[in-house]
Amino acid sequence: MSSNNKNSSPSSSPSLLHGHAAYAAGAAKETLGSYTSASLQSTGAADKQAGVDEMRAAKAAQPERDSDSGNATVGKMEARVGGAVGCGGMVAEGEGRQQERK
Repeated sequence: MSSNNKNSSPSSSPSLLHGHAAYAAGAAKETLGSYTSASLQSTGAADKQAGVDEMRAAKAAQPERDSDSGNATVGKMEARVGGAVGCGGMVAEGEGRQQERK
């Protein structure tokens, strides 16, 4: 089975979750590629960028959020997961959700 990041078709909408997953997978490939092959490293970097692009598109398509306690809880979890996988955008988004509540 091969996977690629060309899953975004005009009929599918961008997803923050899928974008984060693509970013994390790309980062892993890029790191592994830095030890094994330039091809894998460049593929990982491209996958990572595709994840960033999808996250930006998904965020732009989102309606304004209501600031409620649910957003603060989701924000705390998002910031922690982002820190664990090394995704600065996810950390910033989670911290933003927490700040909205204050």
